[in-house]
Formats: sequence, C-alpha cells, structure tokens
Amino acid sequence: MLSTSEKIVAKIEAKQLKPRPRWQFIVKKYSILTLTLTSLILGSPTRIGGSSRLIAAISFT
Repeated sequence: MLSTSEKIVAKIEAKQLKPRPRWQFIVKKYSILTLTLTSLILGSPTRIGGSSRLIAAISFT
C-alpha cells in the first residue's frame, strides 16, 4: 500500500504538474493589496459626506 506522500507524487507525475513560479504569487498578492487600498480610498468619502462631494470636487478641478 502506498503512503500519502507517494500517492501525491504519483498524481503529480501522472498529470505532469509543474510548480508555479514565485513571481505569480507576488503579483497576485500585490494586485489584491492594490485593489483593496484603492477601494478603501475611493469608498472613504461616502462615509464622510457622500460621494456627490467627491464627484463635485473632481469635476471642478
């Protein structure tokens, strides 16, 4: 009977899987961080006084 690690190795070899490069994880992490910070920055004026003030400020500048 095969151990768990041997089963995993057999599946990896059968499907010819390859590990993802490190840069893909880094890009994903920073993309999520950037989107989160952007949504916080753009969403914060709605708690202060409504988005109409933000839209008015952007349209006059």
